[in-house]
Amino acid sequence: MRIGPAFLQTFVSQVVQSAASITTGVLIARGLGPAGQGRYALFMAFVGLLSTLAALGQFEGHVLASGGERSRGRLLLLRSVAHSAAAVLVLEVTQSLWRRGLGLDGDSEVVGLLLLLLSCEVLALLFRGIALGQHQITIYNLGTLIQRVAYL
Repeated sequence: MRIGPAFLQTFVSQVVQSAASITTGVLIARGLGPAGQGRYALFMAFVGLLSTLAALGQFEGHVLASGGERSRGRLLLLRSVAHSAAAVLVLEVTQSLWRRGLGLDGDSEVVGLLLLLLSCEVLALLFRGIALGQHQITIYNLGTLIQRVAYL
């Protein structure tokens, strides 16, 4: 079995991303102490699940739609920004439904961070789909890596 450079690059960047994500979680959890760790875990699970749902399968759609055509990349970038803005708008409008369930009734600062983080997650996911569809593996890997290191 022959291992190509794209595989190695992707594998190494995913290991570094995982390390950055785990380190970020550990540092935040230690800073919050025992009382805040459960709340943080719920917050991050909510962001992870919601970003996947909010993307509405467009990561895969972007991979297929861009298919190596550079001219479609710009259109998909604009659509990604609009898509992310729409997801945040929906969350903003439905705040009264989900804020109480997450225990964020009086914490507008955390809600603002949640909306910002969700917006970044959706945009990153959609942008990575475009890069992957255009066979820009290095850009795909760097985008994901930069996102995780920025969170750290």
